[in-house]
Amino acid sequence: MKKPNLSIHDIAALTGYSIATVSRALNGKKNGNMKEDTYRKIIEVVQESGYVPNQLSAGFRSGVTKIIGIILPSNLNPYYALLSNQIERQAFNYGYLTYVCNSEYDVKKEIAYIRHLQAQKVSMIFLCSSGLSRAEIEEFDNNEKKIVLLDEEVKNYSGYSIVINDYLGGLLGTEYLISRNITDILFITGPKWLCSTRERLRGAARALINAGKEMQKENILYGDYSINTGKDLMENVLKTKGLSFSAIFCFSDFMAMGVYEVLKSNGISIPEKVSIMGYDNIFFDELLNPGITTVATPVEEIAEIAFKLIMNKNDYNDKRKMVVNPYIIERESIMPMARL
Repeated sequence: MKKPNLSIHDIAALTGYSIATVSRALNGKKNGNMKEDTYRKIIEVVQESGYVPNQLSAGFRSGVTKIIGIILPSNLNPYYALLSNQIERQAFNYGYLTYVCNSEYDVKKEIAYIRHLQAQKVSMIFLCSSGLSRAEIEEFDNNEKKIVLLDEEVKNYSGYSIVINDYLGGLLGTEYLISRNITDILFITGPKWLCSTRERLRGAARALINAGKEMQKENILYGDYSINTGKDLMENVLKTKGLSFSAIFCFSDFMAMGVYEVLKSNGISIPEKVSIMGYDNIFFDELLNPGITTVATPVEEIAEIAFKLIMNKNDYNDKRKMVVNPYIIERESIMPMARL
């Protein structure tokens, strides 16, 4: 018969053993003078009762919990939802629990969440920062591998980070458009202050230079990775410029969805009138008709590296910055090359 919400004191009372003996059995410490029958009886009662150890309380006693903190800029963005899901899945496989915090692109909330998670003695914090400086993060970390930057790079940060090669992503996406004889491209980017925005633009500019073209400043519109921003920017462009370009490279699939909706509602066919390139490869991309060609971020690889790092399973501990490479996923939102 299962008894919900049992404590370690209840298990001790049910077995007749001391709390210390029960604790040793639960932690697998049956060596020494613990009899095999004692260990087996405790484990049988635990299994029959449905007892679940309190990871947080155990962590306060040992100084660290088997809990991971994840701080995201937005849990409404499907990309960040997918990233946190992959990390949570890996955490569960390794016996860790997760706290997921949504900063809503507010650095003050990021700081508050870091302080809260550290007070809970979490094993590690994975931080997708939306604007914290190197100095601000290092105030909390002190080079102890307790905070790992995820996805978004912070300039001159010397701690641990798992980031995307955003320069390569901008390069690949623009080269793909150029390979379709498209060089008049509108770029809808992320916030100007983010390293990812700057690096993707730098890669895009290099691709254009390699093709004998230059990036025009008037063809760069800064957004915030939200669907509403994609809508607003696209509506304004149609009102002020019209379709003066052949392709739109959105630095977020979420913004690309907003652009997509505005184009469709204005009767502008994709890709016949204008092509769309996205970034991230969220699941909506393939549900649309036509599906969005995108620069895919390998979130599964990010999660795998994250837990190889925390479990000390390889030589990542000697490497501060780990970089994963994006790649192109082709769908139907870009005009194919004309056949001769």
